[in-house]
Amino acid sequence: MRVFVQSLDGEVRKWFIELTQRYIADIEALYYAFLKHWGDKKDLLYYNTNFGNLKRENGELLSNFNKRFNCMYRKIAVEVKPTTTSAKITYVSAFDSDFCLLLRER
Repeated sequence: MRVFVQSLDGEVRKWFIELTQRYIADIEALYYAFLKHWGDKKDLLYYNTNFGNLKRENGELLSNFNKRFNCMYRKIAVEVKPTTTSAKITYVSAFDSDFCLLLRER
């Protein structure tokens, strides 16, 4: 994180310095805080639509898919964020049909 912070200047550096102490716990938290403040501003439904279209890739590790899934879920604006139940249904639907049936049984 320290190396990244040294690369900041201008308004971005000012933003970082003004963050409250312990606001950023790790590099992932810094990543999300940075994108939330400085990243591309998408319309409210952009991430929600992409979230609904998520599919696990062939050969993708479950842990990698889970990270991708959670990352996309966190990007969705609160105003349009799916309920927890809806997110679980989206998660199950992201897998092939055999695995999907096993998850739904659970």
